[in-house]
Amino acid sequence: MRAHHSHCFSAFLTSHSLTNQSNGSNYPQAVCKAAMAEVGGSYKDFLTQVNELRSIAQKIVADGKGILAADESTGTIGKRLSAISLENNESNRQKYRQLLFTTPNLGQHISGVILYEETYHQSTDSGERFVDLLVKQGIVPGIKLDLGVVPLAGTLGEGTTQGLDKLAERAAGFKRGGCGFAKWRCTDCHLRKKIDYGTVVYEIHNNHFFYMI
Repeated sequence: MRAHHSHCFSAFLTSHSLTNQSNGSNYPQAVCKAAMAEVGGSYKDFLTQVNELRSIAQKIVADGKGILAADESTGTIGKRLSAISLENNESNRQKYRQLLFTTPNLGQHISGVILYEETYHQSTDSGERFVDLLVKQGIVPGIKLDLGVVPLAGTLGEGTTQGLDKLAERAAGFKRGGCGFAKWRCTDCHLRKKIDYGTVVYEIHNNHFFYMI
């Protein structure tokens, strides 16, 4: 028997670095205030973050709109380009994304776009950053934060997602650059061997836990 699971987590980026403060949104006000004092923040700052999170979320889930996932890795987008006999190089990847982001009336149908890090740094042929182009159309730019899959030690053919190191620092940088939300995708688990089950499940939950905090 083969189990095939895909895990994808999204988070909204506020104007401050991601901290445990974001977990307080469902707590009573007194608890939130106590938590802010403990970590050296302020309740006013916390409310500012909550309001920003709410605003971003409302934009993304706007009626009649959806999220465009334009965060294909270099290898994955290479398959799309090879299907139309194009070389997988940065220039062609830029032109492909530019074609998507300059679609007429895109903002009427798309509320958010998940970007690959390379795409986040790219611009149109006229020099306008893709991030700015999307914002101008009322679209919330997002960023894929995980850095791909590496083999998971102690298993037979399983993998784990990398990118937790310096995650808060990277997220803050993308926020300053115009991104409003983020995506984290944990690797599929195939569980070809029963012996892998405990290790794989632990790794998936551990991966998601440290991403969310």
